[in-house]
Amino acid sequence: MNKIIIVGAGDFGREMAQWVSATVLPETGALAGFIDDRADALAGRDLEVPLLSGITTHSPQPDQLHVMAIADPKAKLAVGSSLLQRGARFLTFIHPRALIGSRVTIGVGAVFCPNAVVSSDARIGDFVTVNLGCTVGHDTELGDGCTLSCQVDIAGWAKIGKGAFFGSHATVLPRATVGDFAKVGACSAVLRSVDEGTTVFGVPARRVA
Repeated sequence: MNKIIIVGAGDFGREMAQWVSATVLPETGALAGFIDDRADALAGRDLEVPLLSGITTHSPQPDQLHVMAIADPKAKLAVGSSLLQRGARFLTFIHPRALIGSRVTIGVGAVFCPNAVVSSDARIGDFVTVNLGCTVGHDTELGDGCTLSCQVDIAGWAKIGKGAFFGSHATVLPRATVGDFAKVGACSAVLRSVDEGTTVFGVPARRVA
């Protein structure tokens, strides 16, 4: 049986551990524990599974499947790349209450949380996080490492660059674009475009950093 390793033992990691334990079929694997470079990441937490090792010291084994549970785009892309180079296998986690449409392409290590909806012909990159209650419209592209916090709505034909981050309840209108490693604040609305590496906030979203 495969051993499932949660990569990251923060708040999102604990959520992922709960969903993996409750939904992954026995033939896929069983939750074994977390890896995190913070030795005290689980201090004060009464969990059934342990912190196994640091991420940098982790040596992936053939019987292990990894689930990416780091929210920060730059960090998870760096960690994912490092683990892949060391031979790690990643599980694409799709919660049973997530809905994935037809002709959707999904990269390595993506995560789809409960009540996420991805419409037809969307393209989802590696290590993308689609959190609770998010919607991704038809023909939309989410670049590698994107993080959608809870209740984010990305409309059809939107193009989201590598490593973009969206706060809870952010909205992207149809055909809008968001550049690489841009940040869209919570409850903000992107009407047309967001430049690479910038932070925007408000309705409509305007640059603040």
